[in-house]
Amino acid sequence: YCNINIRIFVPRITLPMRVKKLLRKEHKVEFIIKNIPTLAEAGMTEGLVFEVSPVPQGVVGICYSRKSIVFDDKLAITNNTDTYKLNNFQIDKTSDLRLIICVPILSKSEDVIAIIAFDSRHEITVAEENKNKLSTSLLLFTRYLYDSIPELFKPKGVLL
Repeated sequence: YCNINIRIFVPRITLPMRVKKLLRKEHKVEFIIKNIPTLAEAGMTEGLVFEVSPVPQGVVGICYSRKSIVFDDKLAITNNTDTYKLNNFQIDKTSDLRLIICVPILSKSEDVIAIIAFDSRHEITVAEENKNKLSTSLLLFTRYLYDSIPELFKPKGVLL
């Protein structure tokens, strides 16, 4: 059988980021993982953080910058290259994954509120002719999840 984990990435709010934002200074934006026990195995991904702006890291960062679904069913190859600008910690945390699909959750003003990642340690290939159908289904599912349980998608950090 094949497990698919559902992981939620939300903005990470730190005091320096908050101050820079208030002063309208350029600041990096990071998304941090929220492993929900019934949706995903925490395993090695606990504490995983990706910069999404100004330098997008990983599939999460690309999803954030494009504001669209990103598929990678060759993660065993691409994860260890410079493709995703990952640091060694991030590579170590994600090295066992073979597939990832990231879906952004957008606000009415088209800002990325959160990103839901579907990942697996098993090789799963998504045929090109099925990507549109899968994308539509995942968009509907993620919006339903967000609308039904919005508290899962609150940012993590200080001064919230």
